[in-house]
Amino acid sequence: HEATSDIWQETYTSALLRSILYSDDVNYRLAGFRKLDPIPNIEAETHFLEAAEALFFKGFYDGYRSWWQLGSDPEIQVATVVSNHLTAGIMKYFSENFRYGPAVNLFEKYILLAIRQSFAYT
Repeated sequence: HEATSDIWQETYTSALLRSILYSDDVNYRLAGFRKLDPIPNIEAETHFLEAAEALFFKGFYDGYRSWWQLGSDPEIQVATVVSNHLTAGIMKYFSENFRYGPAVNLFEKYILLAIRQSFAYT
């Protein structure tokens, strides 16, 4: 199979999410390895937000389910719009960097899409 741009985008986002979500967990720490910032500047942050937005909307099918494509923590049996790896990674990154504006703007888009989708199914 050929590696398409969609596959590379998912790989990029997945790697960033793993780095953001698990880099502080002692169970995933390796001796002798140096921790690097996965998103070193505003340009990389913008690229991450664009990729996250594309993947989030790709996982959205019907306003109630189908978030399973985004995965969730082991404690959560079924991923939801508010509980999935993508939203957890976005929240962790922006809260740790005290930059809530870009995350709020992105989640606002999610909410507006969910509202539009819910009206489409009624």
